[in-house]
Amino acid sequence: MKKILFFILIVTIATVTACSDDAKNVPKNGLTSENKETRNSNIKKNQSVEGEITLEQALEVEDEFQEILFPERTEEGLVKSFKTKKQLFSDLNKVADREIASIYIDTYYEERENLLYVRATEGPLTIDTDQPLEMEKLNDGEYQIVQNGENDLRGKYKFTIKFRNRDGHWVITNRIYESR
Repeated sequence: MKKILFFILIVTIATVTACSDDAKNVPKNGLTSENKETRNSNIKKNQSVEGEITLEQALEVEDEFQEILFPERTEEGLVKSFKTKKQLFSDLNKVADREIASIYIDTYYEERENLLYVRATEGPLTIDTDQPLEMEKLNDGEYQIVQNGENDLRGKYKFTIKFRNRDGHWVITNRIYESR
């Protein structure tokens, strides 16, 4: 089952990356002011309570994850702001657990001639701001965003991003794509 989910993740990543090259005028996190407004209208509002995370805060962590994971690069895929996977890991680990950061960096990056390059593959699944989102509390200090969506590429799917409070900061602990 893990191999199937990993294969689906890789295929999804390849498709998203191929499509993302057409969006040159979109900010790094993929959110324009229009789709941020759409995203906000699809969010079920939660009150922020100490020790809890709101959906908006969780989406901000996800946005930061995406911004760090895919920094500015040249057309050849050379990353401008990091020279090594270790440097990238150091930043990504601020918003994601070690395991998730390692998996994503190893999947999307390679070091060549002491420089860091993005692999020519599809990017990871991201939140679709046109689809409804739900925030679920798993237990104290652990939450997840769940999006049941549908699109032409994937058909019906469930996308879950899990969060945990680590030393007073929220980090991503898992990102799970399931075909329905």
